[in-house]
Formats: sequence, structure tokens, C-alpha cells
Amino acid sequence: MRRLLRTLSKTKAALLSLVVLFFFCIMAISASALAPRDPYQIALEKRLIPPAWVSGGTSEHLLGTDSLGRDILSRVVYGARISIVVGLSAVSISSCLGVMLGMVAGYYGRGIDKVLMRLADIQLAFPSIILYIAVMAILGSGLLHIIMVLGITGWVAYGRLVRGQVISYREKEFVEAARAMGATNLRIMTHHIFPNITAPIIIIATTSVAGNILAEASLSFLGLGVPPSVPSWGSMLAEGREYMRIAWWLPVFPGLAIMLVVLAINIVGDWLRDYLDPRLKL
Repeated sequence: MRRLLRTLSKTKAALLSLVVLFFFCIMAISASALAPRDPYQIALEKRLIPPAWVSGGTSEHLLGTDSLGRDILSRVVYGARISIVVGLSAVSISSCLGVMLGMVAGYYGRGIDKVLMRLADIQLAFPSIILYIAVMAILGSGLLHIIMVLGITGWVAYGRLVRGQVISYREKEFVEAARAMGATNLRIMTHHIFPNITAPIIIIATTSVAGNILAEASLSFLGLGVPPSVPSWGSMLAEGREYMRIAWWLPVFPGLAIMLVVLAINIVGDWLRDYLDPRLKL
């Protein structure tokens, strides 16, 4: 832990990114307490009020209001819940599914390996966003559907990585020793191989959170994500594009939120890759 904190203190960008992520996590958890207004409250008499520092703005709505008079700041705060829940939940599903299938394919090989890797190749043949749109068009919009689609389709990255790692470890001396001592295949996979491949899994999971947040924003932007009434950064961008000439603040603030979160996650992921790389510890 000391080495972790010492390394983190020397990497200012990663430290600042962790602060940004912590801020957005607190904002998502405490949205009901931090949001100054009800994000669902419609007030047509207050529609398209600019931010407080712009002429015509008011301190009552610091970031302005949208076309229905809803407070932008409150909707951005509540939108953090959607993005973080989707990012973490989808990664949890895809990582568990991918690690399990990758370990089975890499350890047992033969027919199981061929079937699973051909399924992965077929999925990779489709552009991700096209696959998301096709599945969401069939299932319909909704937060649960987004999480399930991103979680199930995201297993390929973990599966292919874990398969390669398991193939390289299954013939190692310590695995052969465990097998000679009578360890079962399940115990070998969970107690001897898995602990040695957690570092790359953590790195992929970190960067996948950012990818899932962007995917959710893209689907919501296209009208295939959460319902339009639910505060979401992607749906706020979709609404704001129609008012960019007269109300620039509608797309700017949710766009900045997406950019900051994704950038922070990517920087933390790069730092984790360097920190967990054993070649850099020599």
C-alpha cells in the first residue's frame, strides 16, 4: 500500500483523475442531496434560461435550463447515476462471463476452445455500435436492457485475453506440481492460475468502464437507451443538438461530464497498467 501511494503521488495526472472519479461517484451516490432542483420538474415559463454567468442567467439555475424548463445542473448530477451504474454493472457481467469462458477454453482446449473462439470471432465481425443498436431495437429501451446488452456482448475482450494467459500458464511447473499432488482442475484454475492473471483483467475492466459509459451515451443519444424522461448524459446531448444555435449550454455540460469521466478512467487505466506491469518493478 505504501508503494501504491508513493507511486500514485508521483503521477499527478492519475491522482487528479482519481479525484475527478471520486467526485463523480459521490455526486452519483448523493444525487438526491446534491441536486438543487427536481430533475423531472417541468417549468415552461423558465425554458432555455442561460447559465448564471451569462447575460439573462440567474443564480437559481447555475447551469441554465433546458427546453422544458428543467434544471441542467440537477439533470447532470442525476445523469452520473445512469453512467456509473451502467459502466460498473456491465463490466461486472462481462468480466465474470469472459473470465469463466476464457479459462475453460484455455485450460481444456480442443473442441470447447474452438467453439468459444469461433463465437468470439463471429461477434467481432460486427461493429460494436451496430450490434448494440440491433439488439436494443429488438429488446427495446431501458436501463436493464442496456446493462444486459453491454455486459453480455463485452465478454470477448476478457475471454480472448484470459484464454491466452491460461494457455501460457497451464504447463508451468507450479501447475504441474499442483496436478501431481492431486489438485482438481477447478482448484488449479481458481487457486493457481487465476491469481496470476488478475493484473491484465483489472486493466481491461478499468478501460471497459469508459467504453460502456460512451456506449450508453451513444445509445441514449440515438433514442435507444433509457427513456427520454430519465436524466441521462446521452439523452441530454440528443436534446441539446436541436438547440445548439440558441442554447449552447444544453449539449455542452453533459458533454463535458462525459469527457471528464472517460478521460479520468483512461488515465487511471494507463497508470494501473504501468503499476501492475512486473517489468517496470525490476
